[in-house]
Amino acid sequence: MEIVVTQPKIGSQMVQEEKYFDYSSRAIYLRAIVLGGLKGVAYAAFTIMSPILMSVGVVAIEIKAILLTSFTGLAAGTLHLAITQYVFVPNMIYGHSKQKGTSEWAEGPVPSPTLVAVASSVTYLVGGSVLLLAAGFIKQKEWRSSAVMTLASLSLFLVGVIGAALGKAPVARSCARV
Repeated sequence: MEIVVTQPKIGSQMVQEEKYFDYSSRAIYLRAIVLGGLKGVAYAAFTIMSPILMSVGVVAIEIKAILLTSFTGLAAGTLHLAITQYVFVPNMIYGHSKQKGTSEWAEGPVPSPTLVAVASSVTYLVGGSVLLLAAGFIKQKEWRSSAVMTLASLSLFLVGVIGAALGKAPVARSCARV
């Protein structure tokens, strides 16, 4: 949705029209993408690091067992997030319309619950899979924890950059929030 701002003539010169793009219709999709990415990275980092931090993964459990349970949990988390987002969008639209006192969504096109759920679950799956795959390729147990923590930090930074780029927000502020 474009908003055109026109200004009256000043003297004999016409002031140029400025065009602004209304990003509010994208806000729900952006929220779903950033939320999915953050949750995926956080889940994978926690599931890989928690056995290592408790000294179980270093001593007793093989990385194959950790990765198998982590990918199973990642798949379950992906489905959970998709269902949550699918239910969230109609409830948000209903609450917003009741707050405004109308029965319609006045913020542009109505967001698709299916697209929001897919966007969120795909970014969750990608964000989590990157860390799990990295942990699977690192054979030395000593290096695995530092590599996963470094990659998790870089992934969180990347989610902030992508969110800022899609939302046309300042990158530094967006990365600091993430």
